Amino acid sequence: MTRIALFLGLLATPTLVLADAPRVVTDIAPVQSLVAQVMEGVATPELLTDRDASPHHVQLRPSQMQALAQADLVIWVGEALTPWLERAVSGLSDATSLELLHVAGLHMPEGHHAEDGHDHDHGDLDPHAWLDPENARVWLAEIATALAQSDPENAEAYAQNAARADAALVALKAEITALLPTPAHPVVTFHQGYGHFASRFGRDIVGAITQGDAAPASAARIATLRRQLVAENVTCVFSEPQLDPALARVVTEGTGIGIGTLDPMGRDLPLGLALYGDMMRTLARNFAACDG
Repeated sequence: MTRIALFLGLLATPTLVLADAPRVVTDIAPVQSLVAQVMEGVATPELLTDRDASPHHVQLRPSQMQALAQADLVIWVGEALTPWLERAVSGLSDATSLELLHVAGLHMPEGHHAEDGHDHDHGDLDPHAWLDPENARVWLAEIATALAQSDPENAEAYAQNAARADAALVALKAEITALLPTPAHPVVTFHQGYGHFASRFGRDIVGAITQGDAAPASAARIATLRRQLVAENVTCVFSEPQLDPALARVVTEGTGIGIGTLDPMGRDLPLGLALYGDMMRTLARNFAACDG
């Protein structure tokens, strides 16, 4: 058979037409990274929120509303992190929602509260559960299941990708454990969002500058923190790249205590497959720098 005849024969042969991959929308960059790992080779999930903005308080633009309206599956941390998204998701008639904080089997730090014992901006629940790789492993399995239900034709690919990503998280956890010396020196973070990381990797977070993600620090709060820095032999006060470090400088002025940076969202990292692991490694290195 000539090449032309073979080509014409192929044209006449019925071909298998696969359904389009589901359109998946995620809320924050670390979740987008985990979902992208499970969807690798099939499609790329969308990121809904702006990376320079706090995920806690967002006014959706028309383009973001359109992305939600066109979604087949919305994968988000949950109302405790993005309360504004709950109403938007509940109003979707065609999309399926996977709220990750509702997944069974998550590890929650004892008491489910912030490090310094004050009420968190979201009640007792610390929603920053992605900062524990064991929680991310639980999520990978649920993400693969949700994708398979939405797109059965690619179920095997999602399962294989999730298994590969899970193995990478096991290695990541071991890598971070090796990076972090023990015992840890006491530190103060900018806000109360690091309980999951601290619990998993044995960090000693004795306080936070703000008592909630949106609550400003009062003069009395700053005075209390300054006394605490000395009493607890704090080695570092951490700010975040999305926030003005001026408040951290006020807290540490005259103490000789260094100011570091923690980024729980991976704001300055390239979006995609590697973001989650790179974000966690950077967190570990910055915590370790205070213990060095």
